[in-house]
Amino acid sequence: MIRLKRRRLLEATAELTSVMDVVFILLIFFLLTAVQAPLGISVQLPQADSATQHEKDIIQLSLKPNQEIYLQDKLVSLEELGDSLQNLKPPRPILLAGDQSVSYGFLIKILDRLSQIPDYPLILATDPEPMASPGSKQP
Repeated sequence: MIRLKRRRLLEATAELTSVMDVVFILLIFFLLTAVQAPLGISVQLPQADSATQHEKDIIQLSLKPNQEIYLQDKLVSLEELGDSLQNLKPPRPILLAGDQSVSYGFLIKILDRLSQIPDYPLILATDPEPMASPGSKQP
């Protein structure tokens, strides 16, 4: 009787070590860049001593020096501001980020329009005052 040799079946395996390294590096990259991504429209905020971090679940309203109004990155007019805000449900705090060179009259028009909308508390955005170095004079 002839004996046949049995061949061992080769198992197909994939080396996942290098794949996991790449996935981990990509995850860290995206986490770091997402944290650094600016939110909304870029404006030059005024500085204040009492500046604090704001909530994450807010409505951002940005005012540009050329009297453009951005509601959550969308350009709106003063006339449609109230309706656009009320379409954002549920009511959340409004973070008003006005450029420091926005005219006072334009700011008063915006504040007047916002005061006519109930259930939307207002937060004014500022940048923190820079810390004074020892020996520097305060104005």
